[in-house]
Amino acid sequence: MTLFTQIKTDQLAARKARDGLKATLLTTLIGELTAIGKNDGNREVIDADVVKLVKKFLDGVNETIALIKDASNVDGSADRYVNLLKEQSYLTAYMPQQMDEATLTEVLCELVTESGPNLGKLMGLLKERYAGQYDGKMASTVAKSVI
Repeated sequence: MTLFTQIKTDQLAARKARDGLKATLLTTLIGELTAIGKNDGNREVIDADVVKLVKKFLDGVNETIALIKDASNVDGSADRYVNLLKEQSYLTAYMPQQMDEATLTEVLCELVTESGPNLGKLMGLLKERYAGQYDGKMASTVAKSVI
């Protein structure tokens, strides 16, 4: 099941459970993901699109949480803060697990046999197959040591 399909399933379940916050968040996410696919030649939404947009949403939620913490004396901010924490947990569920250094080294060793000792091709293959599942800086360092 793709991440996009999972989001649609979760959105329907949230609507049935009358969880307005989750249903609204996922509906917005579905709308933006659908627009990405339509605007790019009416193609299917892929997991890389989902990861990129969820990360963007998470960045916005995290920024707003930080602002609310700074302005803790604002009326009604406690309820908004709780809702933001819920949104953060809902969105985090769609982010892929990040590879640790050992796993990343193993993956890069496999890919280097396929791509040869070319850093550009190696990083391209990594991005194509494992988008959003690794830290870019760590991947670059490990890739250089593998080659």
